[in-house]
Amino acid sequence: MSISRKTTIGLLCYLILSYSISLGQDTSAYIPLISSDPNDSMEDIKQLDQYFENVQIVGMGESTHGTHEFSTMRHRFFKYLIINHGFTTIFLEADYANCLMINAYVQGAKIDKYEAISKIDMWPWMTEEMGDLLDWMRAYNIQNPKHEQLSVIGVDVQKYNATLREIDNLLSKYGIAKTDTFTYKSITDNEFVGLKKKELKSYLSLLEKQRNIDTGNFSKSDKQSYNLLLIHFGQILESRKQEKNMVYRDQKMGENILYHLSLNEDLKGLFWAHNGHVFSFYKQKRNSDEISGFAGGILKVSLGSRYLCIVQEFDEGTFNANYLSKPKTTDTSITDYTLGAVTIEPSIKNSFGAHYRNTPDSILFIDIKDLTPEGDKFLWQHSIGGLFIAQKENSNQTILYDHCTTGCFDAMILIKKSSPTNLIR
Repeated sequence: MSISRKTTIGLLCYLILSYSISLGQDTSAYIPLISSDPNDSMEDIKQLDQYFENVQIVGMGESTHGTHEFSTMRHRFFKYLIINHGFTTIFLEADYANCLMINAYVQGAKIDKYEAISKIDMWPWMTEEMGDLLDWMRAYNIQNPKHEQLSVIGVDVQKYNATLREIDNLLSKYGIAKTDTFTYKSITDNEFVGLKKKELKSYLSLLEKQRNIDTGNFSKSDKQSYNLLLIHFGQILESRKQEKNMVYRDQKMGENILYHLSLNEDLKGLFWAHNGHVFSFYKQKRNSDEISGFAGGILKVSLGSRYLCIVQEFDEGTFNANYLSKPKTTDTSITDYTLGAVTIEPSIKNSFGAHYRNTPDSILFIDIKDLTPEGDKFLWQHSIGGLFIAQKENSNQTILYDHCTTGCFDAMILIKKSSPTNLIR
């Protein structure tokens, strides 16, 4: 395969940087990437093969949920990992029940792609970029039927209604009565979040009732899906009891990925979530074996070097987020936020974006071990997620991960300028 002109230029820049470092110049080593477009040559990613050897899960995050380049870069890396390292699965920051239809689409079911994407019910993944990825995975599965089929598995624990609905769908398929909404009042997800602990008792009894249902007539795949739905339903109910435990959701995401690995020890997957979830940060309680931390931390404890954490960051540009569309008052609520494009100026001083701003490449792969001795002076990263709240002292809304520079992630992909995702709705 011939190497493109862009790849050649990128390789030359990398060699020049390496030579400068060998002469003792402070250039902060990095590997240039030529593109975030999944349709471009992947010759530049081959430079990174050493990072993927003996790795089972790659956590690949994002500092905002609405950045086009973060989505397409993950698509690009996932394609490379499938073709060159035997990866098959995306573990998505979305609920298991909400991902059943997109997984069916990927595996060839005759269903509408956009209807399937709408079932995710989380706007960051309801994009044309996600649709392009699902189309590529579907085509790959059709063209490679003898290979292990690619799949998308939701590992989050937030969507009460979708999970209960999919449980009922399976019960109906086998002629078993669905949930009695007279005994177990039908409520919205927002109402569920507002339930008091004593009100959870009836829902916990519902879970126990469903666990006791005889699934002997279920097909093997339906039985596995039913068991997974019950696991997630139990976690969602427990999350209400654990409302003060800020890392409960993260711990369950990590444990859910490990559960799928226990079902298939050869499985290799990409964990697709916000940077704050893929971080390898964890804590062990004093005089106890109990571990708490981010989802990536749970994975790091169990998998060690088989878990690779790559965060994605940007310097400046535009992204989609929920932003306050009217002046803030004491009565401001979530309904006062609007989903749309937000543009911010270049990153503040002592940030990764500012530190690498004058390098010649637009996309950089930064190995955290290669940071200069001054590396601990530029710890700032954006941490915007799906909600943008402009700070009086810092309109870029950045957060200082002072404990996460060398311990929480292995590498960073820094994109100089961002653009918004193409929302489906």
